Amino acid sequence: MSGPVQENKVNAPQNSEKSEQGGMTMAPPAFGLMASSGSGVAQRQVAGGGGAGANATQFPWVGLVNTAQTGFHKEPKRATNDATDYIRPDLEQSERLVVQAEMPGGWLKVMRDQYGKQVVGYVDKKYVSKMPGQVAASEHKPGIGYDGQTQADDLKSGDLTDASELYALTQLFRLQVAQSDALNFADLRLMCTSLFSSGDLQKNIKAMIDHFEGSSGARYSNDILTKAVKEHDKTKAFVAQIEEKFATKISELNGDATSLNSESLKISGRPTFNSSGDTWRGGLTIAINDVWAYDVNVVDYDRSGDNYEARIRVNLYDHFGLDKPDVEKKYKYLAGFRAWYVLQHMRGYKPFIVDIPLDYKFTGKLKK
Repeated sequence: MSGPVQENKVNAPQNSEKSEQGGMTMAPPAFGLMASSGSGVAQRQVAGGGGAGANATQFPWVGLVNTAQTGFHKEPKRATNDATDYIRPDLEQSERLVVQAEMPGGWLKVMRDQYGKQVVGYVDKKYVSKMPGQVAASEHKPGIGYDGQTQADDLKSGDLTDASELYALTQLFRLQVAQSDALNFADLRLMCTSLFSSGDLQKNIKAMIDHFEGSSGARYSNDILTKAVKEHDKTKAFVAQIEEKFATKISELNGDATSLNSESLKISGRPTFNSSGDTWRGGLTIAINDVWAYDVNVVDYDRSGDNYEARIRVNLYDHFGLDKPDVEKKYKYLAGFRAWYVLQHMRGYKPFIVDIPLDYKFTGKLKK
């Protein structure tokens, strides 16, 4: 945790923001894909990711085909005019396909939407590219410490056996070491609800503490938290930077999204939620405070002429846990923080990664 609060992933009644229909996400898998061809659209479920890092032998995956270059065939290796159903390139220059299998002879078996109907056919493999997937990420990775390799200190649990280390910080720790787990959780809840949260975000921090007490260590997402983060000015400024850099990059590539890679967008900074309004009764500082990591994925892309539309997912990550520097600060004088530290590092309750998924639609015109 990088401030007076932290984050985690919960299976609360309001957990996990639902993806917008019309987008296919690379992570997690099994999101809906909205593919258009001509005037028809249809939604289907895709099990498995596409994009950066996906293995070509893992099916299905989502790809882009340049329909001005190749046709969509009813059978492999049949290219006669009556067996070929060409998509009019003036309607769509690139089409999204669900690739189901790789066939002998360099063909892919795919599913796509033709005039509102799902159709299975075959496309020359060399004209199909995977969706780009990740286009930006922070230097820090979720769950990983400063060294880029080992577990972050604020996600460790049950690693402290000598209470004298705590007493050296303050003798007040003797109170929490002597208390039961139930009383320590009561101290933690009282602090978080009376000082650091109110309203809907109080419901979120209660759910986070419940998740911590459950000790599964699973990632935590919550619709209430996601909504609050998405509406925050710091988040809006961060996403505006991403949109601006995406517009510049996609124009440099003449609209070719398949040429994007995991380092295409150079993003500076990250959102932080530690103003006095976020902290005191605000509910955001205690939940996430300083975002530890983020990644940006293109989950869907469409282009017609110089106009494009991209569906983007931004995931913000933080750790709902404490490390020693947290309690070396002034927070050690609050019983709730001392209780939290004892529960995590002496009693073995597992902290967790907080995952905040944010979905956006970027539209624009290629710059010449």
